[in-house]
Amino acid sequence: MEAISFPQNTRQVTRHMAEKRGRGRPRGFGTAPGDFKDRFQKFYYEHRARLNDGRRILYEERKAKGLCVRCGKKTVQKSVFCRHHLDLSRQYNRN
Repeated sequence: MEAISFPQNTRQVTRHMAEKRGRGRPRGFGTAPGDFKDRFQKFYYEHRARLNDGRRILYEERKAKGLCVRCGKKTVQKSVFCRHHLDLSRQYNRN
């Protein structure tokens, strides 16, 4: 399998993307790996900023409407989760 090539100067690429999106340096944007296991990893790497923006927008929309940010059901008061996901998060975060 042939390795996928990337720009040598990733700092310049990230700066351009940050200016284009109107933000600072994108989170989690490090050096590019030389190759990927499959085309899905390559797609995710190349579209990571757009995918994360979409997730962030969906989160904010659901939060503003009072819907659970995970499933879209009605939330518990003063929370971003429905009863089910609130219970799951409490169980997960228990010491």
